[in-house]
Amino acid sequence: MSKDKDAAKNVEAIISFCSFLTERYGSALKAWRKVLDPRGDGKIYYADLAQALSRLGWHDNITFLWTALLEKASRNSEGEHTVGLEEICPKDNKLLEGFKHWTVEQFDGALNMFSALTQNRPGASLTMAALIEKCKEHGYNGDVQVIYESALDLDGVGSIAESDIAFLEVDPLKRKAAQDPDFVMALEAAKAATARKQQRCNKLQKAQAVALREFKQKVRAASGGSFVRGWRRLLDQNGNLSVSKIDMLKGCRKIAFGGDTSALWKGMDGDDDGSVSLHEVDIRMGIVLANFKKVCQSRYGSCASAMQQLGAVIRHRSSKWSSEDIYSALKAAGFPERPEVPQKQAAMMLHEACDLSGVGSITSEDVTFLDKWEPVPWLYTDAAREEKERFLAVLRSRYVSIIVAWRRLFDQNNTNRAWYKDFCQVCRVLRFQHNVAGLWRCFDRDSRGFISLRELDNHSADVLLNFKSWAESNFGSISHAFHVFDSDGSKALSASTFKRKLRDFGFQGDAGVLFQSLKPDASSHKDVKVTLEDLMYLASWDCEPSDEDSCSEASLDTPRDEWFPDNRHRRAIPTPEVTNEQQQELVKIGDDRRWRNLTGEIGSSLSAITPPVLKPRELWYCKTAYECHILETVNHSASRSRLDVSLPKTPKKGSESQLQSPYARPKSGKTRCAGSPFSLSCPSPLSLPKANRMAKSISLPVIHPGLPQGEPPTCDLD
Repeated sequence: MSKDKDAAKNVEAIISFCSFLTERYGSALKAWRKVLDPRGDGKIYYADLAQALSRLGWHDNITFLWTALLEKASRNSEGEHTVGLEEICPKDNKLLEGFKHWTVEQFDGALNMFSALTQNRPGASLTMAALIEKCKEHGYNGDVQVIYESALDLDGVGSIAESDIAFLEVDPLKRKAAQDPDFVMALEAAKAATARKQQRCNKLQKAQAVALREFKQKVRAASGGSFVRGWRRLLDQNGNLSVSKIDMLKGCRKIAFGGDTSALWKGMDGDDDGSVSLHEVDIRMGIVLANFKKVCQSRYGSCASAMQQLGAVIRHRSSKWSSEDIYSALKAAGFPERPEVPQKQAAMMLHEACDLSGVGSITSEDVTFLDKWEPVPWLYTDAAREEKERFLAVLRSRYVSIIVAWRRLFDQNNTNRAWYKDFCQVCRVLRFQHNVAGLWRCFDRDSRGFISLRELDNHSADVLLNFKSWAESNFGSISHAFHVFDSDGSKALSASTFKRKLRDFGFQGDAGVLFQSLKPDASSHKDVKVTLEDLMYLASWDCEPSDEDSCSEASLDTPRDEWFPDNRHRRAIPTPEVTNEQQQELVKIGDDRRWRNLTGEIGSSLSAITPPVLKPRELWYCKTAYECHILETVNHSASRSRLDVSLPKTPKKGSESQLQSPYARPKSGKTRCAGSPFSLSCPSPLSLPKANRMAKSISLPVIHPGLPQGEPPTCDLD
């Protein structure tokens, strides 16, 4: 009985309020549009109702009226306490919603209807008679006059513009742009700022990739084509396979590195701990060396004693080891094979790392540096699949969700990255000490050295990244999206308001997961609101490197250098790719099966026309050979297709070797080709092995469509 009385009082209060609005404004629809919902949101909160009734002079109990309207309203699944026109005057709401639905069916929106009725004229307007006539022509049978007078022409000027009908638009961005002209300019400015930021990020990533690539090439060129040998010889001053920034700068001076050292260090030191280990720039080599050391220490006590006992296993009588000998010993001793690197390739990489002098063979003394090295445990540990579920269960038992645990424990710098040292710290906090290295390998499957939220919770990562992409594509930036959501200027959004704004503007992701990720403490506190600083957490996430600009050359997918069958006394310097116009011939000298790139710049100087100056190229490194540059400076405008180059048999150290040619006449101590302004000189001596002095000449073909073709030139070695 009491419930019926309360329901009757509620109905009476609503009818009285509706009559009050009709008396003041002529209809509840006009009062709704002009006073209660001037922004056109379609829903109002208690604060909006209280503020509007204070201006109208309503003297009854506002709280009782609000309670009556809420009981009449149907609460949505998100628990929003809002009231619409339907609760105040269902008749007017039905009329307005019917007209709105008709505009969507006929014109795909109210703004498109206005453009079609005015024929897209700029600054056009519609009178009531014109609107009634046009609507009837397109088949609308509702009361257009009531809609025009109560909802569109609020000021009674006799005509409506595009902004007056924008509140009926279903597309929130179009509606906002029509209602607020400054929104369009702010949107364009935000998109331009985001584009500039993304461009700077891409440029930084590209600079890091280029610097690291050039640095590796320089190190290989200075150490016989082996990067790990150059790392040990030129950079690693302490013998622990780790370099500091000072060591890196000293090494750059040794190899004449002319690139961006700041970008180089940033690309190498990803975890920003002040030092770079070998595995951060060459993960394959790091895995090979770490696993070899682990097995040697567990079975033989040390790497040096392991080499002696491995020699006894395969009955190796010599003190020198080749890569084939190491492979045979590892295979005979049953060394485990890693899935990342085949065992034969691992043996060659191990031999390369230990061959510090580049003589082509190693001894047991050459592997002692591994006994001093302390690699990170995850390099030699297998993934522990069973520990992964236990670890995730511990996180869920202590936190509401994985995303909350990620925000509080892992990603304290708001970069969406957690490195191994951070992961170990988290495990210590959680008191989870069950095979931490194996657990890390479960998450870091591609051995990048860091993990992101996606490795722990793929669904939450998709929600956050989708929101970031959606906000930047629709609003230009996350900060601008927040300013659009914050229509009342309170600089904070409640959970219900935030979710409603996302729904109104067309976000298709999980708004609940998104709000919880932005406010990890939302479950333990009431009335938690999202601020701009919370949203900027996503804006500070690092840019994802693209495939072509990625500076992580230490990836497991990066192919190693070509492995040559005869690799005992030299390593080849990698040569850049050449086009058909700049062909490169590899010549074979004698029976020693040693390949030397002696034609590089000589052939290019005759075939290439576009570049005015060509840089010198390094020769292949041999056991007893000095570094030799074929060209110092070449100004090529040659028109001959044959060049005979003679080299002395045994050039003296410190003397300048002259390249003689039958077409050349000497001038100022250099060699000049007849009819050509370019000169050739060799500033450093070249010492050829005795086995190669049997070769009398080398054919140097020069192929270019613009030059006369003849017999290939020869390089006389006598």
